[in-house]
Amino acid sequence: MLKQKANDDSFTKMYQEYRKIANQPDFNRNDYPLPDLMNRIYSENSQLDFSGVLEKWGLTLDQVQVQKNREHGYPAVASLADVVPESELARARELVDPSYLINSNFEMVQNKEIAALNLKGDLTIELSLKDLNLLKGSKITLKDGTKEIATQEITGGVVTFKNIPNGIYCAEFSGNQMMYFIPQNSYVYVKEATNHAVITLDEVKDSQVIDFHGVNDRKFGSFTFRTNKNSDTQEAIVSVTHSRPHYRYENETYVKVMVKSSTGELKYEKTIEGIESVTGEENVSLKIGDIVEIYHAEPKNRFISSEGIVDTTQSTNRWVVTQFGLENLALKNDAKEDLKKRITSLATQLWDKELVNPVPSDRSPEKKLLWVMMDQTTLKEKSEYQILYYTLFKKWF
Repeated sequence: MLKQKANDDSFTKMYQEYRKIANQPDFNRNDYPLPDLMNRIYSENSQLDFSGVLEKWGLTLDQVQVQKNREHGYPAVASLADVVPESELARARELVDPSYLINSNFEMVQNKEIAALNLKGDLTIELSLKDLNLLKGSKITLKDGTKEIATQEITGGVVTFKNIPNGIYCAEFSGNQMMYFIPQNSYVYVKEATNHAVITLDEVKDSQVIDFHGVNDRKFGSFTFRTNKNSDTQEAIVSVTHSRPHYRYENETYVKVMVKSSTGELKYEKTIEGIESVTGEENVSLKIGDIVEIYHAEPKNRFISSEGIVDTTQSTNRWVVTQFGLENLALKNDAKEDLKKRITSLATQLWDKELVNPVPSDRSPEKKLLWVMMDQTTLKEKSEYQILYYTLFKKWF
């Protein structure tokens, strides 16, 4: 059904691009998940947004591409059965079936294709955030591609939209308060007379990620360090996504994560064996000065940090926690200088995008992250950054 909606040309382009990528000498198939490849090529070639339907199926997508689809204003598509009540499916099929070779209740449709049914419903969006007062004054707009359908101001934890045409919509948040928050999910559905959706909002935080890879170089977990501004309490997330990192390490430690205080007291410990590991996420509270120690049995190509803070010649790496990030005790990197490099790199990318497709600061995850990263520097440095990158935030100042 995805291929039918995106058209044969999109499928051909996806196949051709994958073959081109696969022929590169450093190709690793784990770096190119099929859902991400489909979402990028199908969406860009057809100028339709497939993010919502893929997420509806429970697939995890690269959020950079999801954001690109929305920034380009591609209308979202959905399965017919997700936007039309069961009692109206027969009538809906009569309307849309002639346009498709393969017919079923799961045909992919745009909202405009079912508009003639004249079906409408109410949508209640429940917002999930620890302190909802931080969102007051912001707005939620339901969008179908670039078209704004309805807008409501946030006054509490529940926002209600009345008489919305059946379909799939992107819930877009706006307002100065949104500079510090990112919605986990953005697609909502109107199918029945009354509909309910929950949107969780996360606080924007700068992070450093250390990935754990196993057999066939497949990623199976990570250690994510997240900074808290103006606090000596930081946080980390230890994630395990696959229960069998490496079959050759049965009953053996493949990865081990430990956190110790500056005085050597053990605060956290997790051992991941080659098979039968427990999947899930664990939150770890850190203090500035704590020592993070991670062991990986195969560090050379499977103990990975895009920021170069892992010594891949050593099975065991140790970092000290600072207010700016992690400092590797062997590599002796400067966390503050690393932060400045990340700021410059991200700002350069955003400048390039701004020339092609400018996005308001309160709706751009990348601009929000840049703002939070700038916030971690000294007042003098932050002021200098604000002047330097004024054009990226001028609509917000």
